[in-house]
Amino acid sequence: MKKNNQKNNLLIKKRLIYEIRKSGIKRINPNSFIFLDAYFLEKLKEILKDAKEELSIHGRKTIASRDIKKALNTSQKEESFEV
Repeated sequence: MKKNNQKNNLLIKKRLIYEIRKSGIKRINPNSFIFLDAYFLEKLKEILKDAKEELSIHGRKTIASRDIKKALNTSQKEESFEV
């Protein structure tokens, strides 16, 4: 399982590097990835928590794309209220 997790992290890291370079940044400090990873992990946990609530409300066991979309919309609305 751990080997799989490392493979996924590597793919995410490569995609992140691609997006950073695409935006015009040529170099990035390796420690920045630690901060970005922590930020994305925190946001992912929030989204999954909201999606889990949707599942329990509807009495389903399988998460669907509409659950994720609804969780994203909920988190965006909460962020707009905080500002």
